[in-house]
Amino acid sequence: MRFGKVLAMVVLLAGLALTGLLGCNATAPAPNIDATVEAKVQATLAAAPTQTPLPTYTPYPTATPAATYTPETSVDPDRAALVAFYHAAGGPDWTNNRLWLNEREPLDSWYGVDTNSEGRVTELELGFPGGNNLTGQIPAELGSLSELKRLDLSDNQLIGPIPPELGNLSNLEVLSIGLNRLTGTIPPELGNLSSLEYLAIDDSQLTGSIPPELGNLSSLKGIVLGESQLTGPIPPELGNLSNLEILALYNNQLTGPIPPELGNLSNLEFLWLYDNQLTGTIPPELGNLSNLEHLWIPDNRLTGELPLSLMRTDLDWLTYAGNAGLCMPRSDSMQNWRRGFERVEGPICPR
Repeated sequence: MRFGKVLAMVVLLAGLALTGLLGCNATAPAPNIDATVEAKVQATLAAAPTQTPLPTYTPYPTATPAATYTPETSVDPDRAALVAFYHAAGGPDWTNNRLWLNEREPLDSWYGVDTNSEGRVTELELGFPGGNNLTGQIPAELGSLSELKRLDLSDNQLIGPIPPELGNLSNLEVLSIGLNRLTGTIPPELGNLSSLEYLAIDDSQLTGSIPPELGNLSSLKGIVLGESQLTGPIPPELGNLSNLEILALYNNQLTGPIPPELGNLSNLEFLWLYDNQLTGTIPPELGNLSNLEHLWIPDNRLTGELPLSLMRTDLDWLTYAGNAGLCMPRSDSMQNWRRGFERVEGPICPR
């Protein structure tokens, strides 16, 4: 399956998960401003007998003017963050930048922005499908959108690194920034996103290893890091993600064995590890994945026989071809199991 379909699934599932959670409301009213208090000067002249020369008239002392009230001016931090993003990501050339930078309009009238009842930004969606011709870099200022729940900048032309400040978004539920030309490593600070449910940073030019800190994301349901240049092993810490349903790490340069800890992912349905450089045997612990439907592990360097424990799963798609030493046992039970697949690709072990 190409990534576009994977991301479409992730975005669709995330959209369904967030339905009804994110409101579209106007911003909070600005503070009242008192009118300027003007000093009143009273000059009462005393009448004097008409004489020559006229006496000097002395007015009563002028009242001291009251201090002019100047309200404190406060900058909306969410608005400031979006303005910084607009300038950093080539806003004037976006496909749609309706009402952006319009100071008279509430933020939820800006294209792709949604807010809650207090006017705080909860969604910034300028991505898949089709994108919005975003260019330039993701600015660190987006990390100050403390109420943000959904950030989708995928399918654009963004470059540069992922700012570690995004790890400050403690309310973020969806982070989709793939299908860009992002470089550098995945910041370990993303492991601080305690509310995150879907993480998609695929089809980029990322390097380095997968941060083990991602194993802290206990709410995570989908992680898509395919089609990049990631190296190193699959962190066994990913086995802590008990709510995970999708694990897609395909088409990278990952090495080492498949961690047996992945067998702890009792809710996992899709495991895509193909087109890497993984070695070793298939851990029998994967047989604990009772909800597993798709296991795609072709084009690695895996060896040995598929474990019989896989028959305990709910697999209907199994692909393991392209591994020179990996095959399916010839046992009658395994072959009967094989016949029930919707799709299976891979060799049977020789006699």
